[in-house]
Amino acid sequence: MRRLLDRVLYTLARIAALGFFRQVEVTGRHHVPGRGVPCLVVANHFNGFVDALLVVRGVGRLPRFLAKATLWNVRPARLLYAAVGMVPVYRRADAELSGSTSTESGNQSTFRRAHQVLAEGQLIAIFPEGTTHDEPRLAEMRTGAARIALGAAAEGIRNLQILPVGVVTEDKLETRSRGLAQIGAPIDLDRELAAAGRALDTGEDDREAVRLLTDRIADELRAITPDFDSGREYGALTLAAEMIARNPGRSVKGEVQLSVRERLAKQLGSLPADEQTAIRAAVADYQLDLALAGVRDSEVVAGLAGRSVALRLARSAATLLILAPMALVGIVVNLLPALLVVVAGQRPEAPVSKGTTRVLVGLAVFPLTWWAVSFAATDGWLRVLLAMAGLALCGLAAAMWAEVASWSLRDLRAWRAIRNRRAVIAPVRDHRAELVDRLERLAGDA
Repeated sequence: MRRLLDRVLYTLARIAALGFFRQVEVTGRHHVPGRGVPCLVVANHFNGFVDALLVVRGVGRLPRFLAKATLWNVRPARLLYAAVGMVPVYRRADAELSGSTSTESGNQSTFRRAHQVLAEGQLIAIFPEGTTHDEPRLAEMRTGAARIALGAAAEGIRNLQILPVGVVTEDKLETRSRGLAQIGAPIDLDRELAAAGRALDTGEDDREAVRLLTDRIADELRAITPDFDSGREYGALTLAAEMIARNPGRSVKGEVQLSVRERLAKQLGSLPADEQTAIRAAVADYQLDLALAGVRDSEVVAGLAGRSVALRLARSAATLLILAPMALVGIVVNLLPALLVVVAGQRPEAPVSKGTTRVLVGLAVFPLTWWAVSFAATDGWLRVLLAMAGLALCGLAAAMWAEVASWSLRDLRAWRAIRNRRAVIAPVRDHRAELVDRLERLAGDA
């Protein structure tokens, strides 16, 4: 029963990821250990519950997530936590605020549960930073992941793999953004202990071993996650990375793969401080050129010819026509829950809280709407389930229809802008070519 429930929940998580993101990239999937191998997944925590969706999408399975115990204070969500098999972690900071003294005993039961899951050859997932945040770099790492791993080793669990997963959401404020899950090479705990000259049954009471393993986990995560001093630095260097990677002659959509963008941005971020400052100034100067010309970088690069635009618009029109029947049903059924998700996402002020709110509200209102409509339209549990699946697909079709229509309008707008502003765009294009040449040399030297 638990295995069947996990499969159902994994499928629902995939559907939720399809609804929340318009695209999810996964790199390094080959690093995920096979089934039956005990695995502790460690991930950065930049975007609340959204990170959990990306972790599930990345590893291709449903781990048992460890999460702060204060989440269980939200009573309506407890049923979801129980169904997913989440395990509470009792943080010392929360205990101090509440005046509780049960932190250590609570975590002993948490660790026992984690060891049980690992002994069964399953996945446990934890966010070692201990809390979610909006900074573009890892926060101070807690020792929980290392203590769980070393405690498992002390109990005789062999071949434990610690799998680092770096997750990135392109825009936390956008309702349907893009996501990235980068999976690093696993840390083989047995080999790690042997290389450090420590016994395989080294436990969590060995503070030096805990510190060394925590540092090792942090290093592996830092290699596959953003690592910048500020949001301004991250934003400027990702703009520079996109300029390097954006291909001429493509659609005005001009989206660069997130994995490529993050890799190039990290290369530029490794340059000396004075060179980074110069890059930021040059990118800001180019952005001013774009603003004055009234165009986007993708439009400058696209080089749109009338024939190519006509062909793209024709393909888009065919796609819109094919999707129209399902999209119409999807709009009628899903408009109200979609509006509820958007409105709920407006309430939190912190960007990191917006995504969590959208995910939780969406997981509640969309299935409930599909069930209500299906129950009213048909009878029998199998027919209701099939109808719910159909309504979910119609909702995705509606989202795709809206996005294709939006990009088609942008293509048309860009073609008109380039035709009407050729004299203005020509020097901007020359400026861009010089800047990209410089950026490519710097990235190559990094």
